Amino acid sequence: MKDDKNILEKVGKSIQNYTNNVAVCRGKLVSSDGIELKEKIDFAFNISEKSYIKPMTPLIENIKNYFDNFTDDEDKNMIQVVKWCRDHNQIQQGLTILEEGIITYFCNKFRVDKCNKEIRTAIGQAFYIKMKNAPKDEWKDEARLHKDIVNKILEREDSEKLAKLIYDIKNVRNDINHAGWRNNSMSYDTFVKKLNSLIDDVEKIIE
Repeated sequence: MKDDKNILEKVGKSIQNYTNNVAVCRGKLVSSDGIELKEKIDFAFNISEKSYIKPMTPLIENIKNYFDNFTDDEDKNMIQVVKWCRDHNQIQQGLTILEEGIITYFCNKFRVDKCNKEIRTAIGQAFYIKMKNAPKDEWKDEARLHKDIVNKILEREDSEKLAKLIYDIKNVRNDINHAGWRNNSMSYDTFVKKLNSLIDDVEKIIE
C-alpha cells in the first residue's frame, strides 16, 4: 500500500509540474513533462485494479487518455500540449506554444541550437521575408547572419503557406496579448475557432 500511495503522490507532482509549466509556456519542459506524466499515469492505471486506489481508476484513465499520444517526438508532443491548452481553456498559452513550436520544429529539422535566440529570430524573419517578398538588402542582421537557414525555408514549396500560417498565428496571439485594445478585436468564440484551425494546419506540416 505504501508503493501505491507513493505512485499517487508522484502522479500528483507530475500533473502539477506539467500544468505549471504549460501555464507559463515553458516550451523546453512541457514535452518531457508530458512524457514523464504519461509513464507515471500508465503505471498507476496498471496497478489501480489491484489496489486500494481502484475507485480512482476512471479519473486515472481520463488523464491517461490525454497523454497516451506523447512520444519521444518533441514536435508532435507540442501539438498534444496545444490541444491540451485548447481543451482546458488556455487559449493564450496554446497560441504562444504553437508559434514557438513551429520555430522549434525548424531548429530540430535543420539540427541547430533551438535555444539560440539569434537563430530563432532568423527563422521568424524568414517567414516575414517571404510574406513581404523582401529583397536581401532589407534583411535584418539575424537573417543575414543565418542566411543558409533562411534560404532553406524560402526554397520550400510550401514557404508561402508557412509564412501565411505564422502571420495568422501572430495576429491572433497579438490580439490576446494587447488585451483586445485593437479595432475589430476578436471574440472568445473566434479565438477558439482560430486555434482549432491553426492546430490542424500545423499538424499537417509536422506529421
